[in-house]
Amino acid sequence: MRRLFKISSILLFVGIVGWMLVPIPGPYNRGENGLWMGIEWFQGDPSPTQRSALRSHISDGQIRYLFVYTTWMTADGTPRHAIPKDAHDKIQQLRSIAPQSLLLAWIGIPLTTLGRGPVDLDNQEIRTRIALFSRQLVQEVGFDGIHLDAEPVPDGSLSFLRLLDDVRDAVGKEAFLSIAGEDAFPRLAGRRLPYLHQIKWSADYYKEVAQRVDQIVVMTYDSAMPLGILYELWLGWQVPEITRSLGHSETELLFGIATYEETTWTHMPWAENVKTGLRGIRRGVGRLPPALQKKVNGVALYAEWAMEPSEWEVYQQLWIGKESAEETEDKPTGTTWTGVATSPGYQAPSAESIQ
Repeated sequence: MRRLFKISSILLFVGIVGWMLVPIPGPYNRGENGLWMGIEWFQGDPSPTQRSALRSHISDGQIRYLFVYTTWMTADGTPRHAIPKDAHDKIQQLRSIAPQSLLLAWIGIPLTTLGRGPVDLDNQEIRTRIALFSRQLVQEVGFDGIHLDAEPVPDGSLSFLRLLDDVRDAVGKEAFLSIAGEDAFPRLAGRRLPYLHQIKWSADYYKEVAQRVDQIVVMTYDSAMPLGILYELWLGWQVPEITRSLGHSETELLFGIATYEETTWTHMPWAENVKTGLRGIRRGVGRLPPALQKKVNGVALYAEWAMEPSEWEVYQQLWIGKESAEETEDKPTGTTWTGVATSPGYQAPSAESIQ
């Protein structure tokens, strides 16, 4: 047994070293990246300095989607925070900062799964309240759409699919519907693994969800990986596995990476960070054939309030493909990012159109 363990350890070590020696493919940026934003942008009053910094980060980082945290839902399906009286004005201010970006109302939904939260989606009344609140944020406040962050959603959950149907009916086909998706885990002999099926999704469930939304932003962090190279390996499997599961779907696909420094048993910042996350995603996209590489629309940063200047620099270099400040000294600047097209037929409303 001890000899078998040694042989297995050697093979694992050789495999990791071999992986590290494989060149990392170049950036796959398409200008369709996302950013989770703090609640102060909806409930508070950011300073002029914060606004100026955000404008630069969005433009330089080619951020197409802003997930603006509005509130989280309580046990009865009502929002924890009321919509501010000046909410419409706040959205207009964000539009002036990010005219080329889509503003999506991020709604947190802590589910009863594994006893983690109070919201039970099996209750039709609760789903209806969430749907009506979503409609209010779109039709009255002026968001371009909704970003639902329900956690954790078990693999195969019918109640979550019903919620997506209810929200779609409430906000209409013109509104953009995005969700934060769980990461993937394979089935063994067609069976879901104990516990893991409560927090990870199969390829079949990804297909079901994709039929109901415009965008899935995969929470490819909190992997519990203790080393950066292991996190890169993990992402190198997650990205092609999830991308292939969507097949011919037109649903947009973004992969999220963590930027926060808090240490938990599932997130170790020395292993999971902007650098290892982007390297891992690039490795994963590189394993896909060209036709499927186009299915990966971009990355999403979690979160705006945790991003340090050094992390924005790493993001610029590893994903946008810009050279470091030293390398670009005395070189002419490039063209300004002006945004990109999103889903076919969808256009963000102008500020004048939602008065």
